[in-house]
Amino acid sequence: MEPNTIKYTFTKKERLHSASEFKKVLQKGEVYSNEYLKVFLFTSDPNQRFSRLGLIVSHKLSNSVNRNRLKRRLREIFRLNKHRLKRKVDIVIIPNRNSVFVDYHILENSILKILRDADLI
Repeated sequence: MEPNTIKYTFTKKERLHSASEFKKVLQKGEVYSNEYLKVFLFTSDPNQRFSRLGLIVSHKLSNSVNRNRLKRRLREIFRLNKHRLKRKVDIVIIPNRNSVFVDYHILENSILKILRDADLI
């Protein structure tokens, strides 16, 4: 594989796992929001090798089918756009009720607008 080839994968290294990782991003990160999402961005280490994603999707949003579809969509948007990020950051996304039934492209544009506002793309 060539060194300049973009890898469109979403590995375990690119996920936030522990409660302490989520807590750090939620407490120390910058907050951006719109009508669909609240996004927390935190750059902890300048030598960080990966941007990492964490999702917090409340049971109150909808049933499990719709919550899981929303999580798959958010992960897919991250997976396809992570190569565009200017720096490596930890991202926590908290969707609200409006995001459950919104079209994929509207959700994608919403996230990309937040990342542009944060000067990440």
